[in-house]
Amino acid sequence: MDTVASPSPPSPRIGAPPSVEAVDAALPVAGQAPAPPVAPAPARPAPARTALRPRAPWRAGPPPPDVALPDVFIALAGFGALGLAAGLGSGVVEVAARSLPAAALVAAGTALLTSPPLLVGHQLAKMGAAPERLVGAVAGAFVQTGRVALALVPPMLFFSVTSSLWVPLFVVLGLLLMVVAGSSAARRLASAEDPEDSIAVGRLVALVLGWQTLALLVAVRLTFAATEFALLPTGGAW
Repeated sequence: MDTVASPSPPSPRIGAPPSVEAVDAALPVAGQAPAPPVAPAPARPAPARTALRPRAPWRAGPPPPDVALPDVFIALAGFGALGLAAGLGSGVVEVAARSLPAAALVAAGTALLTSPPLLVGHQLAKMGAAPERLVGAVAGAFVQTGRVALALVPPMLFFSVTSSLWVPLFVVLGLLLMVVAGSSAARRLASAEDPEDSIAVGRLVALVLGWQTLALLVAVRLTFAATEFALLPTGGAW
């Protein structure tokens, strides 16, 4: 006889209604107020961007290289050698020997006597560069000018030995060294300040012009004194 297959139990449906226990837990208790809805937290506004940036105490970037003591001695030797080469044109050995320290003292004395007024004026102008950067700028300009003076020794020696034009040539070379020193110092001092601060740049231009004028006056006065010292054995005659 034929047997009838029993029906299989129905499979649970997806998305079936919740159970009675879950519904009772979700309903509020009698006599109790329903919990207030939680408001979403307000979104924080993005910080506003500004085009201005804080002023740096001095120009950002790597500091200028430190001047070593041997560099200063090389610069002094360059100034002294140039004076010695010029003094040989007089034909007097003692004048040539005196010209060596005289030329070096003129350069070193100008830098030493005019650096303190530069630092004081910089502080009174309330600019941002650190004092040690200003000293490094002046020292770097001194060293660079001394190296240029050392390079000018061969032409100075040539004219001193072969002609009587050593005096005007020495004056021309001295003026050239002043230009080199002034331009190098101005460039190094400008690199120590913030280039985007227009007020500091304007004050720096006035400060550098005043300082270079003072340095020129001091150098001229020291040159006259050094010339008298070098030409003392000849009675002051060229």
